[in-house]
Amino acid sequence: MCYHTSLARTADYLEKRFQANFEQPNLFEPIYHSSGFSAPHHPVISNEAVDSIQFFKWGLIPFWTKDETAAERIRTSTLNARAETIHKKPSFRASIMTKRCLVLVDGFYEWREEGRKKCPYYITLAGNDAFALAGIWDTWLNESTGEVRNTFSIITTTANPLLERIHNTRKRMPVILRREDEKEYLDMSLHAGEIDALLQPYDENEMQAHTVSRLISTKMANPNVPEVMKAFKLFELERLAACTYPTVSAPQKEEAGCGQNGGVRGCDNEISANAPASRQWYNSSSDWCIRRATHFPSSRPVTDPRLAGTGASTARLSRVENQLWSGWNKVIWIQP
Repeated sequence: MCYHTSLARTADYLEKRFQANFEQPNLFEPIYHSSGFSAPHHPVISNEAVDSIQFFKWGLIPFWTKDETAAERIRTSTLNARAETIHKKPSFRASIMTKRCLVLVDGFYEWREEGRKKCPYYITLAGNDAFALAGIWDTWLNESTGEVRNTFSIITTTANPLLERIHNTRKRMPVILRREDEKEYLDMSLHAGEIDALLQPYDENEMQAHTVSRLISTKMANPNVPEVMKAFKLFELERLAACTYPTVSAPQKEEAGCGQNGGVRGCDNEISANAPASRQWYNSSSDWCIRRATHFPSSRPVTDPRLAGTGASTARLSRVENQLWSGWNKVIWIQP
């Protein structure tokens, strides 16, 4: 699916890239993270104004919607439209033939599930250029207030191999239009088969992705900041790589603090009690988890002020360095 996007570009850049002008350029600001669930106004180019960049509201409201209550209920279920059923669904079947649009983005976010944890990824094109997602739109009139509202939905399709690995539960992705197909997609002379031919998974070799921090999903801070897009190593994924060495037996893994079954479910503080007496372990509370530094060959000696009062002055932090992650313990080893 596709519910989270970015468009961290200038208005001038977008006008040159898409050969269209903002109708209200003063309203545009770079978007580092936009969630469809917050009903944002987002830049689009519609088939009825191919030379203009307009702001439509995310979450398609069909023209036949009765009132505001029904509009709000429908909007939350029309953030995306499946390419496979778009010609059949009442909310979408008219728009796909008569009201298509380009949804302007330069990246989008998806989550990979690992056990009980969800790992956020940021996905872009390999050249880091802005691109267009295939969208549909409609105009709804609120008869009680006279408000006219233009809204849109992003079309999704089956995931390519890259997105299959990231969006590993639903295995969906937004339809990314090739640059040379953008104008064709807005051509109203296309018949259904020609439209469907454009709604295909994008070539994974022309895409790239990296993990980002959980700032994107926090409710304690504004996620629409540049930091949300930056690469960030997630301990869950590091842990999977570090705890599955075929040469290490299960008892050794437990001794190293990797948890049950070689660390599949995470670090358990009580396991440190099984460590050899020759090693010193710091385990003052559930906020910390112990792991042997030999599992992290890239670790380096550091002085850590959090060791005050423990009788140790030197520690080795794993290659995840001192990064924070939600719901998982930090990794630290006290040098004996």
